[in-house]
Parts: sequence; C-alpha cells; structure tokens
Amino acid sequence: MRPTVLLYFLWSAAWVIPIGASPADLPKVCFKDVCVDVEVVSTKADLMRGLSGRALLREGQGMLFVFDKVGSYEFWMKDMQFALDILWLDSKGAIVHYVENVPPCTSKDCPRYKSDQPAQMVLELKAGFVKTHHIDQALSVQLPPQL
Repeated sequence: MRPTVLLYFLWSAAWVIPIGASPADLPKVCFKDVCVDVEVVSTKADLMRGLSGRALLREGQGMLFVFDKVGSYEFWMKDMQFALDILWLDSKGAIVHYVENVPPCTSKDCPRYKSDQPAQMVLELKAGFVKTHHIDQALSVQLPPQL
C-alpha cells in the first residue's frame, strides 16, 4: 500500500490519533466520573472541517474546538456519518449549552445548532454520552492543562 493511501485510510476509516501520539498522549477532558481523550483543534481549517468525513467516533473520544475569543458559534452536521452530542463551554469549562443526538445531514439545507449563551469551546462526543453520563448544564469539565 502506498504511503498516501495508508495516510488517507488512517484519516478516513476511524477516529484519528495524531501521528506520533498514542491514546495516552492525547489531552483529556474530564467530567465528574469519566474522562475522554480529545483531539484539540484551533486552526481555521480544522475548525471548519471538524469530524466531517470520518467514519466513526469511538466511545471515550471526542473533538474539542477552541476559539480565539468568546462568541456565538454555530455547528452543523454536513457530511457527517454519525450522530453527536455537542456541548458548548465557557473559557473555564462550564457547560453553557448542549444538544443531544444531533443526526448527520446529507441535504443542502442542514440545520444549524448554537448555544444561547456565549462560549469559547465546543466539545463533540459520540451521541448518547450526555444521557449515559448524566451530563447537565450545572457541570463544569476539567480541561487539559495546556488550555
């Protein structure tokens, strides 16, 4: 298999662990009783792409979008292949809003989801995480130390 084909396979076939990193190296976001490994994205290209085009998101993994400033950030499910729970966080990790079990969208007019409160980060997790772990807006999450 050619290297470029292998790299594409690694990116598209499953949840991606950054090259050179093991799951133990990934930053963690922790809730009251569970931690998830997160891929942290903050560049414009990564923020726009998110998890679109990926085949799956495994239990215990997520993507943390970190924005330069507090604001109102919309998300949509265009080109997604699986449902998500989406949580908006303030700069200290308090959950200011969330939506559960957001389905993929294949149409041109995908619904957009946003917080009714300002946020600086957005955490995408496998659908069902919020319900399974009894997450609510009264919680704060423990963020990776480098944030």
